[in-house]
Amino acid sequence: MNIVSENIDYSLHTHSVGFDGHDSVDDMVKAARAKGIKTLGFSNHFIVHPYMKKSPMYNYAKNLGYENIYSDNVDKTIEMFLKHYQEVRDVRQKNPDMDILCGMEMDLFPYSRWSDMAAYAVRILKPDYIIGAVHFLDRGPQGVLNVHDIEFAPGAESRQLLREYYQNVELLTGYNWYSLPFDLNFYAHFNLPRKVGLYFPEMERYIIKSLALNGVPVELNTALMTSAKYGLGNSDAKTVLQDIAKNGANVVVSDDAHSAKNIGAGRTAVLNAAEGAGITNICTKSADLSRFIHLKSH
Repeated sequence: MNIVSENIDYSLHTHSVGFDGHDSVDDMVKAARAKGIKTLGFSNHFIVHPYMKKSPMYNYAKNLGYENIYSDNVDKTIEMFLKHYQEVRDVRQKNPDMDILCGMEMDLFPYSRWSDMAAYAVRILKPDYIIGAVHFLDRGPQGVLNVHDIEFAPGAESRQLLREYYQNVELLTGYNWYSLPFDLNFYAHFNLPRKVGLYFPEMERYIIKSLALNGVPVELNTALMTSAKYGLGNSDAKTVLQDIAKNGANVVVSDDAHSAKNIGAGRTAVLNAAEGAGITNICTKSADLSRFIHLKSH
């Protein structure tokens, strides 16, 4: 099968206004329809940590007007998501020919109190699917460090923090993935530090292997993989795709769209690269999503 010749008709990793997206749910749906999308999922950030507001990233986000995606209070976050999900359901009723889903991109932290809090939120919100992600390195009461914070640390410290970040991701995508009291459907941003020019190719390979061994689908994030400086033009990035193929990982494609215009962006280049690397376990159709990830019914 030539995967490049097929049009991907789903988009599950998106962000809307009110979180850190730029367009409304309604505008995102209109753009998706125009691009032939049959399944559209809203996966706004669910990021809760008791010391989140100690993160240097929090003040940066506050200045940009989207500090509400970084929370230290699970009940307030649940309230925000309940309103958001109702908006999604209202738009869903107006578009019965599309499958419009209530999802979330949940940041994972490796301690039991966070796991209990997240399980409590999932019981109330009942999302259609959950994308697992790690944007932060947990530093306990000192707060959390975003990959952007790691970028600005002094050279030796930056490398050590990056190594800790990857070790944390490996922990969460390995044993801890199955110790969580709810289902995670696929993992986003396995190579997130590339966004700021930081990467250990050998540790990216460990993450890919861990995900594949545990049967966790890998996301090919077109927004990151088509970036001019750290995307597919980098030889190490091409090697990572070959590692995905070698380990036989299941793959879902995302555009990580933060605006309506970015839905579907970059797919041709990423699919060409994926095919060239020998990746075959890649989902291209809404009809095949259930073979790769489980989506709850409405």
